[in-house]
Amino acid sequence: GRRCPALLATLTVEDSQRSWVRRVRRLAGLIGHPVVDDAGPHVEYATVDSIRHFARAYGDGNPLYSDPAYAGAGPHGRLVAPPLFPIATGVPLPLSPDGAPPVDVGASLQGGEPTVAADSWTLHRPIGSGTRLERATVLHDIQFGSDDGPPSCDVTIRRSYLAGGTLYASQDRTRRYPMSQESGRESGRES
Repeated sequence: GRRCPALLATLTVEDSQRSWVRRVRRLAGLIGHPVVDDAGPHVEYATVDSIRHFARAYGDGNPLYSDPAYAGAGPHGRLVAPPLFPIATGVPLPLSPDGAPPVDVGASLQGGEPTVAADSWTLHRPIGSGTRLERATVLHDIQFGSDDGPPSCDVTIRRSYLAGGTLYASQDRTRRYPMSQESGRESGRES
């Protein structure tokens, strides 16, 4: 018989969307699992120099971040890092003790280029000189996009910045992953 190209194209798109939705749901089942995080820190330890350089790099001349004597008389009684200093630091923590492989969100939702939809920080305590932050990165949340427009999902990754088990800061970054024809195909590298 004759093939109807429009019907075949519709079936292919529907199959592609179903495949993509299945992979998003599989990924949602991994919420709370460690995520691939292989970016090393720019700064491993908060020092007088690294704190001052960070502050001056974005134009902040506040002496609380650059002058130990001035900062010592300030509200924290010592020199502290600017609030977003964790963005430059945080040694990735080893992966889960059970040996489970980390979630590779990009490989699971390959295809369309993700965009940052939201980025929020919670700062729990000041970071003083001598602090070495470690970073734990986990899959925090997944939500399907709105019914308007092409299918997409919002994936939130949580980074917790700790020293000696004490939480200093946390960041929730949500990226919107659009489905594309390539992302609808089953991937051989699923997480």
